[in-house]
Amino acid sequence: MKKILITDDEPMMAKLAARALKNDYETLTAASGAEALEIFAAEHPDMVISDVKMPGMSGFELCATVKETYGAAVPFIFMTADESEEGESRGMDAGAAAFIRKPVRAETLLAAVQSAFAGGNAAADTNAPADRTATRDGAADLKAEKEKLPDWLLHEPLIDIDAGLKNSGAADAYLSSVDIFMEHVDDNVAQLCSCLDAGDMEQYTIKAHGLKSTSRVIGALVLSMMAAAMERAGDDKNHDFIRQEHEGFIALYRKVQRAIGRQLSADDREDITAEDLADALMALREYAMTEDYSLTEDTVNALQGCRLPEDAENLIGDIKGLLNRLDWDGIKSRLGV
Repeated sequence: MKKILITDDEPMMAKLAARALKNDYETLTAASGAEALEIFAAEHPDMVISDVKMPGMSGFELCATVKETYGAAVPFIFMTADESEEGESRGMDAGAAAFIRKPVRAETLLAAVQSAFAGGNAAADTNAPADRTATRDGAADLKAEKEKLPDWLLHEPLIDIDAGLKNSGAADAYLSSVDIFMEHVDDNVAQLCSCLDAGDMEQYTIKAHGLKSTSRVIGALVLSMMAAAMERAGDDKNHDFIRQEHEGFIALYRKVQRAIGRQLSADDREDITAEDLADALMALREYAMTEDYSLTEDTVNALQGCRLPEDAENLIGDIKGLLNRLDWDGIKSRLGV
């Protein structure tokens, strides 16, 4: 079985790409160009699929480094959320087998991979017919796929179901995409806030770029447009705009998370009392001071099993994201210690 290395700093996009190819190819994933080079040296993949815009090393730089270092002629497929023809032209000049715009549909990526292995070389078009989608059994009507989704999702104003289904290909794949999206909200929020606090606008811009794609995948189009605006501001060095709009940007991200999360959990959590919440937050401050990972994680998980006030829910979500990255300074800052 041929081996494909997928490189993307946004975990959701890497997981979706791997899922699209898992039945036909062995897949490896890397979160950065540097990690991809390490995996390439150890595993010698038959193909590399790479995001273009990544921190540290772009997809174009990764391609050039692989060719220069290893003299490898493995095909490269680039994925990007950028819409400029300049980027596509640069990718094809770099010898790309395909240049695919995000959100990448499973059938589009699979077709591009098959074409590349067969010796083809062309930019892939992600614009599938508007009223059709695909399942493992072949073409299926969009309406039939919508009927497989839970009713609450069809009536959620923050989600465009038609867009999400077209991007994911089928109801089960779409729901899986939603699950993956939700897994990474807390960590992404923590990273965006850390970048802003550190004044690292380049990394902030890259994170906004990634969120533009992942939110579009599930049909969270308003969030995607807001992420695109933040990315444009970063590209234009308009850092004042980012600082002014950051709070609203994060609030919208959290609003999407809450809208989906309440339904995924069937809202069967019990309310927490004000006293219990105060005790739990006091405990978290103590654990943060001693940097006790296990007790902090246990407390965060216990709190997320309760129905919390909105401000507390946001706080605990932020702490969970920071804990995943072992950012104790960030945790202490959020807890006021």
